[in-house]
Amino acid sequence: MPDQDPKPPVTPKISAPGEQRAVVAAPMTAERTEPDHGVGYIVSPFVGTCYLELRPGEPLFVKVGDVVGRGRTVCVIESMLLFNEIEADLACVIDEVLVSNQQPVSYGTKLFRVRPL
Repeated sequence: MPDQDPKPPVTPKISAPGEQRAVVAAPMTAERTEPDHGVGYIVSPFVGTCYLELRPGEPLFVKVGDVVGRGRTVCVIESMLLFNEIEADLACVIDEVLVSNQQPVSYGTKLFRVRPL
């Protein structure tokens, strides 16, 4: 048998700790995606039930045409018996409400179509 060169040892590639956190961590705030034409969306950061009013018969948090400031609550999402206020992340005009009251939503569901100010 001819002499064979030994193969070099295989070293597994280890990701840096920062890279792993970037993949695992997910923001838990409402996001606004902004495609062309200055239109954006407020999307759900949770799986749960979306409430457009605080209690039955009370006014809606927001309605079409409302001008909302950054940080204003636009709806509440109940997830695992916790009520999470969803806030606008920038000043905008509510152009369309895309969900109905007490509608089940999942992560990334578009809740409102907005126009940034």
